[in-house]
Amino acid sequence: MTTRRYTQEELQWLEENQTLFTPDYLREFCVKFNRTDVTAGALRTQRQKRGWKVGRTKSPFKKGVRPPNYRGPGHEGRDHYGFVTLVVEERWWNGRKMTNTRTVCKHRWLWEKANGPLGKGVVLKCLNGNKDDTDPSNWQAIPRAMLPRLSATYGRNYDRAPAELKPTIMAVSLLEHLAQTRAKLEQKETADE
Repeated sequence: MTTRRYTQEELQWLEENQTLFTPDYLREFCVKFNRTDVTAGALRTQRQKRGWKVGRTKSPFKKGVRPPNYRGPGHEGRDHYGFVTLVVEERWWNGRKMTNTRTVCKHRWLWEKANGPLGKGVVLKCLNGNKDDTDPSNWQAIPRAMLPRLSATYGRNYDRAPAELKPTIMAVSLLEHLAQTRAKLEQKETADE
């Protein structure tokens, strides 16, 4: 790393023009003094080292005024899977600090309010295929292992099936899952004997 040297004249110019925006500050300095070895970072360092203020240090936010993009309790949005999200007022640890709000999947939050928490390995499946319908009656708790049986790639394409076939597809998939789970348990029991 090389140390850049500045003449008294250069330092005086830098101090007099300290409020310029960094790109303009660099360009005008390099043109005036024919310098090609100076970077924007070097000039910022000089400002900080010498305590020069740029005149833009005041915060645009007044105390107690919320920014226009504030998302408080009740705010709804979407996650990257297309599910409706909801900001709820709840004190929790987010991994870095305690916060007063958190973002949850609205369908799951409403379902758990009505039916209690989901167990380990259990997910909610949308019954009518409309993720915007967050009513708990539109969601069914199923084992996560059933999802491939209901998918379009490996299963029966539940989401695109006609409404009259959906209950049958769900019941058959559940029976297959239970039969496979029972077979695995029996194999394990015979292996343990």
